[in-house]
Amino acid sequence: MATLGHARRVVRDDPVPGALLPIEGLTFDQILHDLRVLPIHPGDVLEVHSSLSSLGWVAGGADTVVDALMAAVGPQGVLVMPAFPISRTLSVSESDRARGVQAKVRRLPDDWTGPTGMGAIADAFARRPNTVRGVGLHRVAAWGYDAQRHRDGLTYLLSNGGKALLLGVGIYRFTGMHYAEHVGIPPEVAAYYELPSEVQALYPPDMLVFGGEPPEPGWSKVLAAAEQRGMVTRGRVGAAETLLLAAGQVVALYEQALRDDPYGLFGVERPAAGS
Repeated sequence: MATLGHARRVVRDDPVPGALLPIEGLTFDQILHDLRVLPIHPGDVLEVHSSLSSLGWVAGGADTVVDALMAAVGPQGVLVMPAFPISRTLSVSESDRARGVQAKVRRLPDDWTGPTGMGAIADAFARRPNTVRGVGLHRVAAWGYDAQRHRDGLTYLLSNGGKALLLGVGIYRFTGMHYAEHVGIPPEVAAYYELPSEVQALYPPDMLVFGGEPPEPGWSKVLAAAEQRGMVTRGRVGAAETLLLAAGQVVALYEQALRDDPYGLFGVERPAAGS
């Protein structure tokens, strides 16, 4: 997995457009009802990526959403969210763009407890005294049955029937997709988003900088194929559009696409034989 890839995907995606805001604030009971309809069941192993603003106004804010998610899976289930210690997206200057930088964030101290680029719901979840948190840049926070097994990443979740809920955000927030990239990304594809070392050297060590995107949205293609195979359920929680993924199956589909034709997946011209 690329060192910056996880963080790059987390910061690039905005809330899913088109959701209508409710007139009255959402309550715990309403959110829990909508989660059940998706469906999320007690005992589920669930990774969540989210945008609080996409739900509309929530009575009690992010903590109400966390309470509802915990109630949905119950103590016999597991709830997992990203807890990367990175800032919200920083403004990009003209000089940044001239260097090919399209986004940048700051690496935060490991003991940081303030707002992060993970969003208000993930931040509120990570602060709960009964959650456990891993270490490193790509750490996650986990709660529930056997949470300790999940604190070090998504490998166990992906291998054991876990689900991923994209709550008001799109497929590019699903960091589990990067677990497929152990098979390798061709350098012609990676060149679109990986900046040269001489550009990265212009920035402080605690700043992560990112390039652009390949010509075609490979992850969106994988999502469409996954929907055709019944691996994705669309729904709504409050005003937020949701995607509920069979996480391991979707990641496996991406891995197979990378093995079969990574150039076609991302719309990049295949190098000539022998070049």
